[in-house]
Amino acid sequence: MPQVKIINNKGYQITDSGKIYDLGTITQADIDKIKAGNPFITPDRRTLISALPSGNAFTLDDVRSGKWTLGGTGAGAGAGTGSSTVSQGTAAGAGAGVAGTGTPPGGGGALLFPDDPDLQEYFNNLPQAEQTFFSMLFNLMRSQNSIDDQVWKDAVKTAKAEANPIFAEVLRIASDEMNRAIGSQHAGFAYTQEELNQRIQELQEDLASGLNYLSAEETAALNAQLQNFQIQQETLTGQIEASGLTFSSKRTTAESQLAATDEAITTGIKRRTAKAEQDLKTGVLRGTGDIERRLAEEQRLLNERITTLSRGFEQQFGSTATEALEGEQGLMGGITGTESDRKQQDIINRALLLAAIGSPISI
Repeated sequence: MPQVKIINNKGYQITDSGKIYDLGTITQADIDKIKAGNPFITPDRRTLISALPSGNAFTLDDVRSGKWTLGGTGAGAGAGTGSSTVSQGTAAGAGAGVAGTGTPPGGGGALLFPDDPDLQEYFNNLPQAEQTFFSMLFNLMRSQNSIDDQVWKDAVKTAKAEANPIFAEVLRIASDEMNRAIGSQHAGFAYTQEELNQRIQELQEDLASGLNYLSAEETAALNAQLQNFQIQQETLTGQIEASGLTFSSKRTTAESQLAATDEAITTGIKRRTAKAEQDLKTGVLRGTGDIERRLAEEQRLLNERITTLSRGFEQQFGSTATEALEGEQGLMGGITGTESDRKQQDIINRALLLAAIGSPISI
């Protein structure tokens, strides 16, 4: 579970994976939320940094106990009473208490889990009504001599041993389902990508065959025009010689006109072929562009869907568990997940039940 340190009046969150986030200056509103057991960290105030600054570090328990106050270190100076009774604490400065005896820090919540900081942090963040209920039940069992420190520690140890495999199996099943869901998304994209790439290849093949066809058509048309020109030229020569105009200007003019007509027809054939080739290339280019845009959109949708899946899993099971998934992406980081809270709650409930077994009091 992430820890929060206060250094030089600024908050810093340290995640399970070791990432450090600057939470900015701690305000009186933050202090009120911390003491009330309400969350005060919002995603918009988390800035990733590389290392903690130097200075004395205080915890959220120090805020609750009054050991740390806004602009100072607080007034707590007592050494604690060492009492085995769990209470809600007294005034600020009542002392830090003796670790392992169940004594709460001054002004803080009940210290039910001195050997498990993560579990104690979760308990401290519970609503005040729930903390009060658990503390009253715990103190009632103690007052009836139903349990002692060792019985309670054993109950917590057994509760964790029972809960760990249950929630590990829940995580395993959920991870398998997530990996299948992410794999399905990638498989669907791969199929679409293959289809679109095949279509691009077909367009390129159509272009090549179309150009070959136009080239052949142009060659055939030019050959036909050449033959036609040669026939017309021979006919013209025969007519001119028959008329006795072999060396006349009329012959020169007629031959020039025939050559000009042939050149115009030949040029027209080449221009029509060039236009058809350009139209073909433009069509293929546009078709290819449309397919490439479709492919880019499919990639964007794939990333979006996987990000949605990953973040949903992250919200439930935390950032560390999500980072172990295949193909995860778009994680927010530093999140413990609702399933972690559910596990901690289960351990607390199990521990109280195990500790109460055989107790003469009615619960």
